Amino acid sequence: MHKLKLASRKGFVKEALRAGASLVPVYSFGENDIYEQLNFGFLPYNRAIDVVVGAPIAVEQVAEPTNEDVDRVHEQYCDALTQLFDRYKTRFGVSKDTLLTIE
Repeated sequence: MHKLKLASRKGFVKEALRAGASLVPVYSFGENDIYEQLNFGFLPYNRAIDVVVGAPIAVEQVAEPTNEDVDRVHEQYCDALTQLFDRYKTRFGVSKDTLLTIE
């Protein structure tokens, strides 16, 4: 399971709504493999990080976005990110049964 802390992080969506800026889903495979925690801290490894970029999500400008506006666009972004993960996970060594969990 890949976990992503994003469910309560919606400020970027609110700013995109205010600006009318598109949101682009991006996922990086391999980020968790570059550090190993040791007794004295983190030790970085030289490992590849594969980044995939999805299609932009058009966001209509709203001067004062409501919570419903933010939740709607945030859900679209999370859905697009999950689809991006599912599309590319096996290409980068992740099992086809592995799920992306957005917490």
